Amino acid sequence: MRITYLQQRKGKESKKMKTMNTHRVRALTAAAAFGMLLLGSMTAFAEDGETYTRGYVVEEASEENLNGEFGEAYQAAGFQVTFTYIAEEDEDVTGVDVYSDFQWYSPEAKQIFADNEYVGYTTPSSAYQYREGYARTSYGSPVPARSADLNLYGKEGLYSEAAGYIFYPMEEVSDGVYQVTMPIPAGEYRYVYRLHASDESTLQVKDPSDEVDWYTTSTYKDTPNYWSLFYVGTADDVEGDEKYWYEGVEDDKKGTVVTDELECITGSVQQIEIYEPYNYDPDSEEPYKVIYINHGATENETVWMTIGNVPTIMDNMIAEGLISDHVLVVTVDNATSFSFSIYGEQSDIVENNMNYVVPYVTEHYNVSDDPENIVMCGDSAGAIATFTMLTTYPDAFSAFGIFSIPGTGDFSFEQALNVYNSADKIYIGGGTLEKKETSGSVAVYNRMVEQAGCTDLEYHWVDGAHDFVTWRQLFVDFIRFIDWAE
Repeated sequence: MRITYLQQRKGKESKKMKTMNTHRVRALTAAAAFGMLLLGSMTAFAEDGETYTRGYVVEEASEENLNGEFGEAYQAAGFQVTFTYIAEEDEDVTGVDVYSDFQWYSPEAKQIFADNEYVGYTTPSSAYQYREGYARTSYGSPVPARSADLNLYGKEGLYSEAAGYIFYPMEEVSDGVYQVTMPIPAGEYRYVYRLHASDESTLQVKDPSDEVDWYTTSTYKDTPNYWSLFYVGTADDVEGDEKYWYEGVEDDKKGTVVTDELECITGSVQQIEIYEPYNYDPDSEEPYKVIYINHGATENETVWMTIGNVPTIMDNMIAEGLISDHVLVVTVDNATSFSFSIYGEQSDIVENNMNYVVPYVTEHYNVSDDPENIVMCGDSAGAIATFTMLTTYPDAFSAFGIFSIPGTGDFSFEQALNVYNSADKIYIGGGTLEKKETSGSVAVYNRMVEQAGCTDLEYHWVDGAHDFVTWRQLFVDFIRFIDWAE
């Protein structure tokens, strides 16, 4: 990874800023389309002459699998992925599972969910049960811990626990070498390994072949990152706005992600990340517009620039003329300096954003201070921060994107008034597999309509759950909503 230290913008006092090589996600997008192996430093040679290299391989579904027991799933998916984990010689490993973004809901399951308003009323499908029209999520519904005995997921051995993930056990194909192949449709995926030890304990680890420490969801930066990321297929293989998640522009049209830091309201150092378009000019006579993003709980400022895929989305939408190339995107670490949870310290975060982050960015980057040229959005707990900003400083931004907000409670008179007066600036939406009327984002939308009188406000639905499958789609649609096209 190339790291270059730049001088501060606009002639201000110098600080160190790290420019990451183009995007930390980009190297994966082009690599994963067909037959690409993420190479690690370990290769195993089996007694039968087979050679195994840890990592993953994505390729078109093989004839053998298309004609095998799960042929319908492979046919519908079009692709397959093979994961290989090789245990270290002294590593206490008795089994390995892979899991994360490998749950799907059929149209029938989605309807059951819609009728009951909670994902726990239905069971997700595994990769081996995949069919066209299924909606993917990053988690499933909680099921009994011994779900492997119930054969819920179409293949012997697959199981789930309270967290709702489907775990895919890997076969020990050679001494210390574990492998699994599954059908998988085109898309962007996270994954993680779970190692089983002889004392029956388990340990989550990221793929050892993923040698770049490019992403963490952890609240504090010294907590290990468990997740790795890969892509399947190309933009031509997906439908709708997922095409913007794939690298689609030449290198000279790719923007840059910059890491900066400031002193925040608590007196501690706070990190931010800034997406700068390919032609960013700190001396441009026309200042740049800004999109501020608040991340969710257990995340930090890196998540939207990696799993959220903001750089690639922005590059592609700039190339299509759907948003101006005179826009920066700023993500803020609301976790390290705050007890950031669904409701924790929201007022401090709002005041910090308003009186520390925005002024810092305005001073040190060539950006506009006109509220008409500044917007804010956020997911989950970050949506609460965005909503709190809306009801506290409604005139500070020209639009507010509220993605999958967990809830707010009844509005106060002041909140309702500010929401009513800002109705044309509000974008609110969520996934079809999130809670509906009783709590969550739809409940907040209903309060906006019923308690604040925003009768013309639209709710934006996308297929997905409370995860980045949903939030990436909503971010793309939010860009259309703010209408900063060329």
